[in-house]
Amino acid sequence: PNIFKGYWKDEARTKEAFTEDGWFRTGDLGSIDNKGRLFVRGRLKTMILGASGENIYPEEIESILNQMPEVEESLVVEEEDGLTALVCLKSEVLDNIGARLQDHLDAVGDLGSRVGQAIAQAEKSVTGSVNQALTDTEKAIERLLENIRKEANSRLAAFSRIQRVKLHPEPFEKTPTQKIKRFLYGKKGEKPELAP
Repeated sequence: PNIFKGYWKDEARTKEAFTEDGWFRTGDLGSIDNKGRLFVRGRLKTMILGASGENIYPEEIESILNQMPEVEESLVVEEEDGLTALVCLKSEVLDNIGARLQDHLDAVGDLGSRVGQAIAQAEKSVTGSVNQALTDTEKAIERLLENIRKEANSRLAAFSRIQRVKLHPEPFEKTPTQKIKRFLYGKKGEKPELAP
């Protein structure tokens, strides 16, 4: 082996790390096409077994999602009823949505100052307008996430399709080599609570 001779004083782990003919088991999964080209599909640790026994590689789905202009980064997790993509949107997309919400709130502020005589009516109207602005913003985000799901699914095999896309509010935690720490997000994509 040219990688390393083995684990220090741990023959069992060393034996697990190499094939019988001396190849190092990296954990990468790949396929070779009819022209002899090797394609890395994903990692053994992250592979998801589909309902009918298909091998689903989250990295392939994430690659499609990450190419979309609105998506900064993504993580695909398995949930009880299918695959869920957690997406962190690009800051300019969030800024645009925030600006539209601010425009609504500014209009509400103008409305509130114009109807100062009838405080009760103004309060009711302002509250309704703020709620409407928040509802409109939520709907805009839901539409964007649904469009992302549809676009990704149009480029995926039926067994790899995403059931839902959820907004992840902040960048995913990463290793020093900038890989997402998948283990932190558990099976449902949520960080497990740490006991005090």
